[in-house]
Amino acid sequence: MSVFMFLVPGAGYAADKSWIGGTSWWNYSDQWSPEGQPNDGDYVYLIQSDATDRIVKYYNTLYPSAILNELKISATGDDGTMTLSHIYGNYQLAANYEHVGYNGKGEVIQRNGSNAVMINRACTSVTNMKTLIILFLSISLISCGQIGAFFKSTDHFIQLESDKRIFCESDALDIALQVAQNLENSIKIVEENQYGPFNKPILIYVCGTKENFAKFTGLNQKIKAAVFNEKTFLSASLREQPERIQTLTTHELSHLLFIQQIGTSKYVHNIPSWFVEGLAVFVSNGGGAENVSEIDAAHAICDGACFYPESTGSFLFHKTASSYHLKPHMFYRQSAMFIQFMKEFDPVKFKGLLQAIQNEAKFDHALHASYGRDIDAYWAKFKENLTKQINSDANSAALH
Repeated sequence: MSVFMFLVPGAGYAADKSWIGGTSWWNYSDQWSPEGQPNDGDYVYLIQSDATDRIVKYYNTLYPSAILNELKISATGDDGTMTLSHIYGNYQLAANYEHVGYNGKGEVIQRNGSNAVMINRACTSVTNMKTLIILFLSISLISCGQIGAFFKSTDHFIQLESDKRIFCESDALDIALQVAQNLENSIKIVEENQYGPFNKPILIYVCGTKENFAKFTGLNQKIKAAVFNEKTFLSASLREQPERIQTLTTHELSHLLFIQQIGTSKYVHNIPSWFVEGLAVFVSNGGGAENVSEIDAAHAICDGACFYPESTGSFLFHKTASSYHLKPHMFYRQSAMFIQFMKEFDPVKFKGLLQAIQNEAKFDHALHASYGRDIDAYWAKFKENLTKQINSDANSAALH
């Protein structure tokens, strides 16, 4: 899978590019108005309103690394179709926003190259827009998981009588009942620690098997819980670790609150992954990092086996534990410890940081507005404190 760097080009360099040709090649300059192939930051419109079927054949040798600001593909007429055919050569196509079937019918066919697609809240009603998306190879759907999971129906899940927010497959009732016992407390914990309310209904789906969990989230079967398409999914594998049901539910609700407040796209783009994962572990009292102790995480940080706290999020370079050559529990534990340090350093500023994020500020802007310094200064202080603590503990042990 190819990875693209996410860039927001300066507005002064952006242009509107509309397709005026019939069926033809993307890199033919005379098929565009104004003339010229789209480049970085352009707003691109593959839109037609007549009865002609058009296929735009993507073949990009002039600007192969361009990142469009927006791409809309739509046939608004009754009979005509508009198709972007991405089957010629190993070319990347990347855009900050892609709308397939914006006000009508749109189609993407991909059998080659790579495509960074972001489906946001404005583009998820695919039935009403009569959209057909055919993506055969490498698709990067940050926060949306596998495209098949996105369209998978949950209608067969049974609503729990005792708590209408919880749904389960028929063979997961026992887990669903355990979730119900502590759900209200989990919600309270998240809202109190993140200084804001959930502003949409909370929906929790408990899958009957780990295989079904993977189908509904597009994730590995080993994962126990996830937020996908603004729903919280729990795996049946939690039956083997019932003590984790509440902590992982709380962990995922921490993610969900941010997503409800600012939307999936800003959640991914505005906030670095270490912060959202660390906060979720911190709020849930260790949920998701149970296999690594704070002592082991501290030693790893001081030895240089640690993550680096970026100040921005990214659709296309979304960081995970493997980005830092760490196991997930180690990444989560280290992140949570840094979150705890930032809160204890100044609780008032920490509250301001979270509230600014929930008001849609980007993380780096929110950090400067609340703390007045960049993240590197606090990371250096955090590591300095850990080193002193480890040395102090070692000296105490030597005396005994």
